[in-house]
Amino acid sequence: MADRPLKDGQPNYPEWASEDVQDDLNKEYNKYEPPEQKKKIGWERGESPPRQWMNYNADLIYKWIKYLDEKTKDL
Repeated sequence: MADRPLKDGQPNYPEWASEDVQDDLNKEYNKYEPPEQKKKIGWERGESPPRQWMNYNADLIYKWIKYLDEKTKDL
C-alpha cells in the first residue's frame, strides 16, 4: 500500500489552478470547462489542448480528491 502524501504532517493534495484568475493582457480566465464532445472523445493524436482545459481538469481532480478524503476520514 502506498503512503499517504503529507506535507508538514497535513494531507498534501495535488492543488492546481484552484483560483479563477483573469489574464491582464487578453482578459481570458485561467480555466474553462472543455466542451462535452471533447470530454467524451479525449485528446487526439498530436493535439495540444488549451491550457485552460488542462487547468480545469487539474482543479477538478484536486477538488474530488479533497472531497473524497474528507468524506472517508471517519471510516
